[in-house]
Parts: sequence; C-alpha cells; structure tokens
Amino acid sequence: MENRGYITITGLENKDEQPIVSVKIENGNVWMTKHELARLFGAADMFDAQVRVHATPHEATSLGAAFAAGVGIGWYQDFAQAARQIHFSREYTPDPAAAAAYQKHLAVYKALYPNMKGAYEALADYQSSLNEQNQPAQ
Repeated sequence: MENRGYITITGLENKDEQPIVSVKIENGNVWMTKHELARLFGAADMFDAQVRVHATPHEATSLGAAFAAGVGIGWYQDFAQAARQIHFSREYTPDPAAAAAYQKHLAVYKALYPNMKGAYEALADYQSSLNEQNQPAQ
C-alpha cells in the first residue's frame, strides 16, 4: 500500500511543485473508501495532509460533470464554488509523528526508485505477457 501512496506523492510533487494540503478520496480510489484503507494504512499520515472521503464515491464522476455544466451555464460562479457542494463521509487528520516517519520512508523510496525502475518495468512486461497468455482465443 505504501508503494502506491509514494507513487502518487511523487507524481503530484513532479506535477506542480506545490505541497499537498488535502487529499480527497473519490471515484478513482474507491478501493480506499470501500475498505477504509485510508485509515488502515494511514493515508493522512503518508500525505501529511487532511484526507477527506467522498460521501458518495460512485457518484463522483457524475457530480463532476454536473458541476462543470453548472459552471458553464453560470449556476456556479466558478469551480471552487461548485466544489463546496461536495459532501464527505469521513475526514482523517495526520499524526505529526507518523507523518515524520513516512517522510523518512519517502526519502528512501526516492533514493531507491531510479535504480529499481528497470526492474519494475521488466516485472510489468512479464505480468502483461502472462495476462496475454491467459486470454481466451477469439
């Protein structure tokens, strides 16, 4: 679980160089919501940010489209106003000591990743070839 979190953190850091302040768990990460992994593996601690779990993750995509339409027709002034309509079922706040520990782990991950990238790619290629072998003939 931590590896997936570190990949997400690294990707977000590389995207815009802004600190992560809040993480919202919605449709793309329903696996966290359904199994409450946000709490179990300490997503708030890992991201060192408040984690908010969408109240209706199965509706997140539809709501996003509706909010975009609402902004487009002037129902909402902007996306920030539309986003204030989102309801969350749970919120998790980071524990400072645990967040500091995750920051140390993240530094190790970042140091190791460049050397492991080729191995990860080879493993993905291998898994892909296994999946292709298990496909039924058409």
